[in-house]
Amino acid sequence: MSFQQLYYTSCARGISGFPGFQFNAASDDVPPEVMRRVEGLTAYTPPKSVPYNADAAAIAVCPVNLCFEPADDHSVLANVVFLGNDYSKRFGNYFAHALVSTDIAGQLGEALPIELWRSPAWTHRESSDTHLDDLPAPPLLGPLDRAAAAEFLEVDPDRVDVLSALLTAVAAGMTASERRSTILIEETSELAAHWVALVSYLLPPALARRMSFATYHSRPAFCTLDLVATVPETEVERDSAAFTTYVQFDVPGGRSSDVAAADWAELLAWFGPRAAGELWAAARDLAGELPSVPDRWAALLSAALFSAPSLRAALSEAEAETVAAAAADWLATEGAARGGRAVARLGPTVLTAVPAGADGLPVLANLVAAANAVGAADLLLAAEKETTDRWIAVLRDGPAGEHATAAPLPRTAAGRTYAGEELARAFRGLAARRVLEMLTWAATEALPLPPTLLGTLGRKLVAPLAVDGRAAPETVTRLVGAWPELRDGVLDEVAAGAADTALATLSGLLTGPLARVAEEAGLDAWPALDAVWRLVRPDGDADPVDRLVRYALLGGHGGHGAGGPGGPDGPDDGWVGAHRARRPLLDADVLRLLWPDSRWTADEARRVVTELSKRPGALAGPPLAWLDAVLTRRERDADGDYLEDLDALCHAVRDAGLRLSEPADEVVMRHLSTERKAAAARKRGPVQEAKVLSAQIGGLDPVDAQGPQHKLNRLLEDLHREPDRLVAALSVLVSRALDSYLYSVDRHLRPDSVARLDIAVDLYYAQYVLSGNPAQAARDTADRIFEFLEPRLVEWPLGRLKGVEAGLGRLDAGAAKNFADWRDLSAGGWTRRKFAERRLRKEEEREEEAQKAAQAAKAGKSRKGGPDKSGKGPKGGGR
Repeated sequence: MSFQQLYYTSCARGISGFPGFQFNAASDDVPPEVMRRVEGLTAYTPPKSVPYNADAAAIAVCPVNLCFEPADDHSVLANVVFLGNDYSKRFGNYFAHALVSTDIAGQLGEALPIELWRSPAWTHRESSDTHLDDLPAPPLLGPLDRAAAAEFLEVDPDRVDVLSALLTAVAAGMTASERRSTILIEETSELAAHWVALVSYLLPPALARRMSFATYHSRPAFCTLDLVATVPETEVERDSAAFTTYVQFDVPGGRSSDVAAADWAELLAWFGPRAAGELWAAARDLAGELPSVPDRWAALLSAALFSAPSLRAALSEAEAETVAAAAADWLATEGAARGGRAVARLGPTVLTAVPAGADGLPVLANLVAAANAVGAADLLLAAEKETTDRWIAVLRDGPAGEHATAAPLPRTAAGRTYAGEELARAFRGLAARRVLEMLTWAATEALPLPPTLLGTLGRKLVAPLAVDGRAAPETVTRLVGAWPELRDGVLDEVAAGAADTALATLSGLLTGPLARVAEEAGLDAWPALDAVWRLVRPDGDADPVDRLVRYALLGGHGGHGAGGPGGPDGPDDGWVGAHRARRPLLDADVLRLLWPDSRWTADEARRVVTELSKRPGALAGPPLAWLDAVLTRRERDADGDYLEDLDALCHAVRDAGLRLSEPADEVVMRHLSTERKAAAARKRGPVQEAKVLSAQIGGLDPVDAQGPQHKLNRLLEDLHREPDRLVAALSVLVSRALDSYLYSVDRHLRPDSVARLDIAVDLYYAQYVLSGNPAQAARDTADRIFEFLEPRLVEWPLGRLKGVEAGLGRLDAGAAKNFADWRDLSAGGWTRRKFAERRLRKEEEREEEAQKAAQAAKAGKSRKGGPDKSGKGPKGGGR
């Protein structure tokens, strides 16, 4: 094995055959493209501080560039020195000695490229022969090794921090999707070489062999190598912008780009180059192949420390805890994936270095996960016990809420038993909040606890906290779902205090944290809670009356169940003690829960009265107040079914024999009295019934009159099938009853609605007939109907008006003629009105001529007798 060699300098004789910069000599068969790479890689410009007339001493201290550029086929390692003048005395000559290899790693062996710094193998003298023999491998190394690099690092403690950041930057630049250079500014190339050596020794060996570098470059910003060193007096920018544009470390100036040192880099920098090799070797032994992503190096190196006792012994206790956290993370992910050997070997050692207190819980969680993944039973049980001890100690001695989720539950039977025993012992003397936190943790997988203890905790701890709202609903749900004994204790205690607990609280519990218990296990053993559950269950009957009745039949939650504690047939003891005052079965809370607006409809009230009137005491107290309210409510709607429902409610109240307030009783009596009078008149015909109802309306205030008015409106609606009876009924109405009726049909006569032609026909016919009645009251009724009807019919289209005319024609020809005249005069356009006026004028003239002819025939003058209905049409139409 050997290296191909090349010399490049300014010389009078070389491979090119003409004087100047050229390859002075080269091994055989170096590809031309490799020669071009060497030429570009080794180009050299001295620092500006070197004068043209520099003497030998000044030239001797010029920076030396040891540069390395790996490649898949031909890697180049070169040493470049400045010579000053060339053969022609021209200033600026340099000499580059380059080695080319197709297997740089194999030919260097264990050595790294930077270890050829100042190697005896380098020359800076021209060859008299253009042919060079290959250089045998491995070449002689220089004085720079791990010990020299370590001594350089130890001279100045500040160098450790610089190295951590520099190492992070170089690794990031090499592993990024777009490779990026890192620039190092140092006083001399000698110092720069030591920095390159440090980075090389601390990087993973495989990555270090791929790191390209230059110990000196005059224009580092234009160099694409991974780590490029220079000196301050070259063309390197050192203003603030440069440190943002480039990743740059100015060691003499004490400045660098903003690079946060990675954990793995800090760890390696702290151990230094002497131990780094051993540490990477241990890591390779664990992982087989090192991860290419630097983010995973810290965890791997931390795990590797626990397989290198001599290195781990150098850590302080705090440092060992930090490393243990990262090592446990690696064991839970990478280590477990690679089989059980690493977990079983390192896990127990890592366990001894877990951070104290709650800070160690996440670390223990990783150890538990790793042990469980590979079946390391001894480690798993030890980690579970340590977790239990830590968590219980934290809950007992300090705040723990933020750490509870980090504590893994025991998985093994032995670990679960141990945790249950330790919890039971720890409960003694602890505050309720602490016990609740412990239970919440244990409830996730229902750790075994003594049944008697669980029942006591349910009654004495969980139930009071749930009722008072001091325990979060999700916490209560988890606890009652974990242990049947604790669940029963909670339900026993809540049921025992149900009579003294607000319904809103009970319903909140049963639809919240206890909902799953109520749905799945049922509440038959706790009648008071079962009654509330059936009242408020989300998927129960939607009808509130049915739910109320069922609640009452179950006895409510105050001890009213028949035959049960506190019921009418049982002793007043048990969970409703004899010292408690009897509460209403249906209190205001129950009613408001079903009717949040604090009112029920008349129909709902009727159903409540009908269903519960036979149950003693069910309608006492708040229900009676609600009945009073619905009966005496003043804002009533005459439309719809409300008034009929109110009538039915009044009958139900009467049948139930309920005693209400005086105003409510008056409403009931008034409705029943109106019904009796109307029923008696109904036997003598609809006109008599209308007369009775009208009289009732006239004697009541507008609100109280709505009931009779509703009945009257329905009666008149039925009479539209008998127009003559409708006329008779309208003639007996008082003005207020007539007005209310007319406005009840207003919606059927609006131009934008579906018109009721039958109503328009019947009302026009009624006013036509009544306008010819000699009684003034009848004619006043006719005028009121016409005043109501005319402005509505004026807005109707001609087609509808013709329909009215046709309908009137089937009742009375005179009424139809009278309507047609009104329509043409009042509801037509200008042309129609003029034609109508002309037609009516001619009709008058013909009538007058006929009268004159009749008078002449009789030879005497006579007056026209009797009213002519055709002259009694609507206003503006002949009246």
